[in-house]
This record gives sequence, structure tokens and C-alpha cells, in this order.
Amino acid sequence: MTPTNSPPGHDRQAIPPSIWLADTMTGTDLTIGGRRVWLHMLLDSISATPLGHRWDHLGGGDGAVAVLRSALAAYPVPHTIHMDFGAAYTSAYAMICGRHGIRLVRSRDPRLLLERIFGRIQRQFVQSLGRVSDSVTDIEHLNQLFAEWLDFYPDRLQT
Repeated sequence: MTPTNSPPGHDRQAIPPSIWLADTMTGTDLTIGGRRVWLHMLLDSISATPLGHRWDHLGGGDGAVAVLRSALAAYPVPHTIHMDFGAAYTSAYAMICGRHGIRLVRSRDPRLLLERIFGRIQRQFVQSLGRVSDSVTDIEHLNQLFAEWLDFYPDRLQT
């Protein structure tokens, strides 16, 4: 499983260590192979820059952990990650954060920014797939389409 990083147009070094927001978008009707897919995402709380994202079948923490590892490899380590109480944030996620000295905060408040962004993804990206969803045959293809959507619309997620 290869996580997808943020659009190449974003300067990775321009994002100072800060607070990241982590969440999983589960409310879509997207399915591949008859199985529902979910979007795991990490976002910088100040710039609203997507630091990592991954569509996946898995409901557990594998996708979220893969996105975290990818973002940590590409960006300065944040001081804090805010997340909700979802199942995607497993002990493996907490262990990785602990090794990097990242404070984990479980909360519902910081999700407001991500929920707005997830709403945009739902209205703009997911709905645009309605015409071609039958031609999206695997997760990698869906991730490629999403990365292209972010590349083409680099400011689309900004609030």
C-alpha cells in the first residue's frame, strides 16, 4: 500500500512544525469491488494543506498509519496531532507518534476544518466520479484520480 502525498505544488519545507488534524471520511457511497472505500487524511491546521491522504477499503488503522508514515517522511514533525475517537487511530498510530514525540489529542473540536474539507471533497470530487465510478476498478486508480484532482485544483481545499 503506497500512501499518496499532498500535491507537488506545495512547498514541503514551508510548512513549519505545527498542529496536524487527522480524520477519516466514511460517509461516501463510493464502492470498489462491492466494498465501501474511505478517505484517510492528515491536514495542517494553519495552512489547511493536505499532508497526506489515502483512499482505502480498510476500516481499521492500516490506511491511517500509512498516511501518517508518509507525512512524517515528507514534512517536519508536528508538535501535536488532533484526532477524533475513531477506530482508525490504533495503538500502532499512537506508538509511531510516541516515537516522534508527537502529542496526541483526542477531541471533536478540531474536526470542524476537516469536516468542511470533507464536505467539499464529497460535493466536488466524489460527485464528479458519479459519471465514471464504474470505470474506477481499484484503490490505486481512485488514489491517482484524487491526487490529480488535488493537483489540478491546488486551492480547492482551502477554506
